[in-house]
Amino acid sequence: MRRAVTAKSPSTATNRDDHHDDRPRRPRSPRTTLPPDRTDPQPAAMSSAAGSSSTAAAGAADGVELNVPAFHRRATALLTNLAANPAQFGDAHAVAMATGADLEAFPYDKGPTLHTWLLGYEFSETVVVATRDGRIIILTSPKKAAMLTPLAAGGATPVTLLARAKDNNRLIELEGMIRDAAGGDEPVRVGHFPKDKQSGKHLNEFTAAMAAAGFAWCDATLGVSLCLGSKDAAELALVHKAAKVSAAVMKNHFFEEIMSIIDEEKTITHEELTDRIDAVLAEENIAKYAKRLRFPADLDLPMTETCYVPIVQSGGEYDLRPSAQSNGKNLHPGTILCSLGVRYKSYCSNIARTLLINPTKRQEKNYDFLLEVFGYLVSLLRPGLKGKDVYGKVLQYVKAKRPDLEPNLVKSVGFGMGIEFRESTFVLNAKNDVELLPNAVLNVSIGFQNLTNPDAKDKRNQVYALHIADTVVVGNDKTVTLTSDCTRDAAEVCFELEDDEDDAATKAAAADKAAAKAAKAKAASAAAAASSDGPRGKRQASAILQSKTRNEAAEASAEAKRRDHQKELAAARQEEGLQRFAAGGERTKDADKRLFRKFESYKKDTNVPRDAGLQIHVDDRAETILLPVYGLTVPFHISTIKNVSKSDEGDYVYLRLNFISPGQALGRKEELPFENPNATFIKTLTYRSNDAPRMNDIYRKVSELKKQSLKAEAERKDKADIVEQDRLVEAKRNKPVALMDVYARPTLDGKRLPGDLEIHTNGLRYRSRLKSENRIDILFNNIQHLFFQPCDNELIVVLHVHLKNPIMIGKKKTKDVQFYKEATDVSFDETGNRRRRAYGDEDELQQEQEEKRRRARLNKEFKEFGETIVENPDVQFRLDIPFRELGFHGVPFRANVLLQPTEDCLVHLTDPPFLIISLKDVEVVHLERVQFGLKNFDMVFVFHDFAKTPVHVNSIPVQDLELVRDWLDTSDILFTEGPVNLNWSAIMKTINDDPAAFFKDGGWSFLQADSDEDKSASEDSASEFEAESDAFMSDASSSDDSSDMSAVSESGSGSEDEEEYSSGEDWDEMEDRARRDDERKRKRIEEVGGAPPAKKRR
Repeated sequence: MRRAVTAKSPSTATNRDDHHDDRPRRPRSPRTTLPPDRTDPQPAAMSSAAGSSSTAAAGAADGVELNVPAFHRRATALLTNLAANPAQFGDAHAVAMATGADLEAFPYDKGPTLHTWLLGYEFSETVVVATRDGRIIILTSPKKAAMLTPLAAGGATPVTLLARAKDNNRLIELEGMIRDAAGGDEPVRVGHFPKDKQSGKHLNEFTAAMAAAGFAWCDATLGVSLCLGSKDAAELALVHKAAKVSAAVMKNHFFEEIMSIIDEEKTITHEELTDRIDAVLAEENIAKYAKRLRFPADLDLPMTETCYVPIVQSGGEYDLRPSAQSNGKNLHPGTILCSLGVRYKSYCSNIARTLLINPTKRQEKNYDFLLEVFGYLVSLLRPGLKGKDVYGKVLQYVKAKRPDLEPNLVKSVGFGMGIEFRESTFVLNAKNDVELLPNAVLNVSIGFQNLTNPDAKDKRNQVYALHIADTVVVGNDKTVTLTSDCTRDAAEVCFELEDDEDDAATKAAAADKAAAKAAKAKAASAAAAASSDGPRGKRQASAILQSKTRNEAAEASAEAKRRDHQKELAAARQEEGLQRFAAGGERTKDADKRLFRKFESYKKDTNVPRDAGLQIHVDDRAETILLPVYGLTVPFHISTIKNVSKSDEGDYVYLRLNFISPGQALGRKEELPFENPNATFIKTLTYRSNDAPRMNDIYRKVSELKKQSLKAEAERKDKADIVEQDRLVEAKRNKPVALMDVYARPTLDGKRLPGDLEIHTNGLRYRSRLKSENRIDILFNNIQHLFFQPCDNELIVVLHVHLKNPIMIGKKKTKDVQFYKEATDVSFDETGNRRRRAYGDEDELQQEQEEKRRRARLNKEFKEFGETIVENPDVQFRLDIPFRELGFHGVPFRANVLLQPTEDCLVHLTDPPFLIISLKDVEVVHLERVQFGLKNFDMVFVFHDFAKTPVHVNSIPVQDLELVRDWLDTSDILFTEGPVNLNWSAIMKTINDDPAAFFKDGGWSFLQADSDEDKSASEDSASEFEAESDAFMSDASSSDDSSDMSAVSESGSGSEDEEEYSSGEDWDEMEDRARRDDERKRKRIEEVGGAPPAKKRR
């Protein structure tokens, strides 16, 4: 991806003359780590026009397009600084920017960097000289000189092109031009870059010629770095895109890859993991990952690559220097450091994060302080501030806040970035006197190393480090963080996983509970003894524990945070509602007004049936009833008739037709609006006839016509929201990717038959295997959500499509189409009805293993198919997977089902009817019947679109209440709680009547008031209980020990053990007493002379 103009290969370039192949190429440079003598990573070098893509490029030759305006603008800036501040360039009369034959070996040398900045390309075996008298001289091969001709055609900067020849006359000319620029000063000083390691035949000839001329070399690094330090708008745009890709890979792939490995308890080395991450931006893979990882839409994928092989460190060995490398040891769950750099069109970005698995309180505290220091560091960065001043202030901040962490602070807190990954001129350490420039790009890197964690049981977790790094732009007013898309918050990087230590903690908690119970009994016995000797009425120490669990303080803190977060969400929702409906916004008074439908029975009088006459006639074709009225035949459309009734009185039959008129209650809603409600309406017409068979026939026809009309109207309303889809464009070049032998819901023709699901250019097509004409077409632009539900703990594996607009499948309208396959094959019996042998026989174990393999294969097959769908460039959705561990049971329809949250929705996908609630459409969630003593509670989803009916999920077990609260809060959804069910139809009617007034009166605060009253009531009841307990315990009418235990019993424990303990006896004493009682009873019976009674048999 480097846009380099170079020789055919490095070996031929150093051994052949100027007639070697000068065709431009864009090789992908090797991404290796640095040799020990370097301090920054050696990424793949890659260059472009380096900005000004909007400016017309000129001079296209052999695929090389030079941005001439950008060249002259930057060359003028360089020459101006050279003339005005020669001391920054080592008092040089000229600055030589030279490249060697092998541009791949040292991509971050200053020579290639300046070529990229000025020319947009790196030209091998080329010397660019900037002179103090304001000229640019370029010495190169004849073919490259031809490519560079547009630069000399005109512009603000004079450009001289010297094409090399077999003689060295061009070197002599160059020597003379440099002497002229010196103006007679001796010695002539030529600026270069001592740390550059470029080499090659022509570069060596140039160096020898300058030495032979008696020119003195001087270091021009500082002056050039200052020119490169302040980025223009085009450069900042490229850095911004590179940073976006860095954050996307870190957040959406790096983190997920690590957590997947840890969750599945896989073993992988750091080097293997970094190879996986590095492969994401490989040329053959980047297009596949771009959509999945949400890269910017306008990204030029071939010009994107990693700056260096990503770094992963864990297991107690950490190196926070940029030159760190991943070792060959296994990834260890504990403290994991991740670093990643992405380069886009030559401009670099960097990001680093720390993952904490099962962190201790000390580790969390240290990480929170690291975030605090990072925020302080970013707030300091302003143009004109020296690097050493920045580091000094950060060091003083750490000393003042956490002096114990001062020895652990890194020795550098950042460095400059750009075309070079590490611009050492702008390093932020205690020695750098260089001032920051406006629009400088920095890699801000803060960390604490060699920290100790004495609470860790695993030795590899006893030493750890914390490190975060981000790419920022230093502005005059504020510093902008470009990689902020990947969060640094502790809640997102700290994970609690169950492991052996957790099991040990659980056992310890159980042991503590048993010990507390024994101590309680012992305290009760001691209290009984003390009460027999001590004065009456004196209150003894209570045996009730003030804290029921060891984590009560942490739970209280989490509850407080959640409460504060909900207050913020409530305030934001209230403000949003006021703005949304201010001055009638988003809604008009006629928003819900139904349109008047005109019914036309006949367009002309001649269309009226001739055989109607002056009698009642039913015209099925026109859906009209012709009635005689005062000698005229009057047509009435069936939609104007409310109902018809028939009654027999003597010899006559009465037919009564009731018409729809204003003021009638037709149901919950008045279905038929009127064009002019003040007009005169016929309410009822009654006809009498002694022809009973005819009247019965008319009654039957009218009733059937009314039924057909109502059915047709219902179908019309049902299909009103159906949008006609575009045509599916079939994949013609290659055979479409297909998922074979899957079943669809809803079924085609009502039959459950297998088919194939295919991916085409702009949508999906499901085709029945038996009838090719039976198919379902789904376009990508009509898909709102795509779900993949694995078959773990399920009987089927599912790929579910939720649509924006419903479609017709057969005669059924649906917004959900599901494709599935059964995870187990139960169509035949492998046992042959043989007598089952003991569990664990070879056949049964083999069958279980085969089922596991089948499930894993199906999961992989469906997931890869779903990922292939979202990789399509026309797709605007992603593949969503339910989190089963966050699932809870409830009744959204009639059956109790498992509801599973996903990243965007709450879903039930296993059985129809399906439930898909999009979280972005939810306004507020209200939890009903949340009160002590009830085993279940209900949940109501109210949507942003108040016209939608709220969705109820009933009978959720109260054990899942805390899980639901946490899920809603972490999803940034406002939720409230109440003790009773509310009448939501009335509430929504009130809101829809005047939503602006609703929010002016407080909006959803009426639900929060119920929640607060419920909580305060529970707190008051608890307070009353405590007061009653205290009064009861101080009562002198009973012993102190029984008072203590009575309080325990009233608080809800009330177990038989504790009642027995209240007497001061243990189990052995009670058994001895029972045995003595039995012996006395047997002796009494024997003295009387009878036998002991026989035990009753049940």
